[in-house]
Amino acid sequence: MSPGARVEFVSAPGIAPKLAVPAHRVSSPSVLYTQILGCVLAVLVLIFAIAHAAEPKIRLIETAGTNQVVIHYDTEANRTYVLQYTSNALSTNWSNLHTGYNYPFPFQYHITNTSANPSRFYRLRVTTP
Repeated sequence: MSPGARVEFVSAPGIAPKLAVPAHRVSSPSVLYTQILGCVLAVLVLIFAIAHAAEPKIRLIETAGTNQVVIHYDTEANRTYVLQYTSNALSTNWSNLHTGYNYPFPFQYHITNTSANPSRFYRLRVTTP
């Protein structure tokens, strides 16, 4: 504690009586707002990290012969993954190609897809049980 700092004595139920606690003074409202903003930003970063931790990703799509591709994706434990495809990227109608069930451990899938359509789009969706 710095010289000349003010000390307040506080007591509350369940706390030893008259604990010395340094009194914190806010020099201006802008300092308080800056501190609050910093806390809010930290919480938002944490929420974003939690929300995107299990974002599904197709790791690799490779050709495996005439009109065939192999789609590789990894899973996390206790999540169900659905690999979907469409021939029009702007379409709202996607078809299910494969379902990766929720194992209690991470898993890696290699799905072979044969199509006469030379252009096909894939996406991976995830749900939690």
